[in-house]
Amino acid sequence: MQYTVYDTTGIVEGMIYDTAKAATDRTISGVTWYRITSKVFGGFIANESDGLWTYDSSSGGSSLVFKYPANVGDNWDAVMNTSIAYQVTVQSVNATINVPKGTYTCYDYKMLLNSQPGLEVYLSPGIGFVAMEVYSFTKSGRSYKQAYGELTSVTLK
Repeated sequence: MQYTVYDTTGIVEGMIYDTAKAATDRTISGVTWYRITSKVFGGFIANESDGLWTYDSSSGGSSLVFKYPANVGDNWDAVMNTSIAYQVTVQSVNATINVPKGTYTCYDYKMLLNSQPGLEVYLSPGIGFVAMEVYSFTKSGRSYKQAYGELTSVTLK
């Protein structure tokens, strides 16, 4: 993924280039979890029949983060890193996203943190993350887009 990072006024501050790899796997209660390593995300994920799950090895808890198949309007709470709870809503099940790697049909997930914008994620099952908008807040509490990530290459094994 290539991330464009913005300041609070929308001016580009720089770029981050990230490679996510499934480094290892382990089976816990019959589920195969893959340890993902990257600059932006690290942790265990599992691709199950109902969507993408995360696992917190320190607490032993797991959470559905990205549901698929899903319907527009589906919503649920997703806990990440034991303490960050997002309210996730499916915005679209067939969003067309153009990124440097190509054009993909994606699920569009809006993720709120304390009822405020947190992430907007475009995910294509079978491919993975295609694009992502990351939001943050100024000291005064105003929301702004902090980064935009887009898929530049993919190798599936």
